[in-house]
Amino acid sequence: MSQDYVTIQDAIIAMGVEEAVLSPFIADLVRTSRIDVKVVDGERRFLFDTLLELQRQDPTFGGRKTVEPQIAAPASLARRKFIEGVIVGYVATLLAEPLKIQLKEVVDKRKDAADALDLFDELFGCVDDNWSFDLGKIYPSGGHHGDHEVTRDAILRSRPSLTSVRSAIISRSPLLLPVTGDHLVIGGPVSTPVVRRAWQYENVGGRADHFKRVEKPLLHLPYGFLVDDGDRRNKNLPPVAWRMAGNSVAVKAANRVLLNSDNPRDQHFAAASRDHVEFGQERVAVPNTNDLLITRLPNFLSSSYKADRATHPGAWGRLVVVQGTHGIGTRAVQLLLTDKGKAPLLAMKAQVSNAQAFQSHFKVSKPVVTQGGFHQFTNIEHVRSVPLEIPRRNYAALRLVLEREFSVLR
Repeated sequence: MSQDYVTIQDAIIAMGVEEAVLSPFIADLVRTSRIDVKVVDGERRFLFDTLLELQRQDPTFGGRKTVEPQIAAPASLARRKFIEGVIVGYVATLLAEPLKIQLKEVVDKRKDAADALDLFDELFGCVDDNWSFDLGKIYPSGGHHGDHEVTRDAILRSRPSLTSVRSAIISRSPLLLPVTGDHLVIGGPVSTPVVRRAWQYENVGGRADHFKRVEKPLLHLPYGFLVDDGDRRNKNLPPVAWRMAGNSVAVKAANRVLLNSDNPRDQHFAAASRDHVEFGQERVAVPNTNDLLITRLPNFLSSSYKADRATHPGAWGRLVVVQGTHGIGTRAVQLLLTDKGKAPLLAMKAQVSNAQAFQSHFKVSKPVVTQGGFHQFTNIEHVRSVPLEIPRRNYAALRLVLEREFSVLR
């Protein structure tokens, strides 16, 4: 660890934190002897590594005690330019060379995180107060899948200006639907009924845990998870386990294949890491990789569809579905909201261009155990994105099928 010391003003610039937040925070650290201080030229300076580590734990310095790391809101364009200018100019002339490099790295990461968030909004739609969320089915415990809740919270934290986002369940029927506008669904066909029905999965052999897509679905989606646990392609894969965010509870799950119908040989599944979780005498490997699939379509489930008379897909709102091989993979969408998301989102943008509908496949990897005691992936890369051209008549046919079954759509 380096022993670089900074003034409060240098820390404010490098870390992108307001003085009203950082000054009292440092004062409390000094009062409780939790940070090293030295006086240089009559001015107090503070150990920078301590501040960076505390910011990593809670970038807003808000004192939250949740186990999930917070995602700091990126600086505005004006503030980013100000920070960059100060780092190159004033700070660069005053601070030691090792610290200049460290501060530049911090600034570069903040800029990349801001760029990633802009790209995320451009590609998937800017999440604002008009969005609604679907976290899937409610479990016997009374809540949603823990990894899904953490995913939603991470997306919301990346937009601190939001006053409220509709995350309530609109219906407790087998199909959970938004009423209007843009809708973000977190989860796949197993845990999220709206995906199971809209993607046209059906039961296999009458068993509740065996699903497969119909032979000729109305929505041609090249990528899809093979969720039938009885299929031999899944049965040959060993299970995986991880500690879930939110409560660090150990969970065990079947492995699943991600299929690419455009190339049947192109199959993906979770590889095992050297880490493991113990269930009594059984040791189950933590996945070293997961596949993250994000699908964006015109929201043919919204009331805007009927108001528009199914004429202009761009007026229906957006339906965005985020699903991973497992919950830990779904949660890895958080990485797209950080500096690590810039490169894969740029690669994705190059392939989807201005398409209204597309599927994007990302590979996530390198799991770690956080200070909160749960597993999370730390790396993400873009694999492939496919623009989709789904005829309006296909949306209309599927909507008609669903309207016959669910009165909320009529």
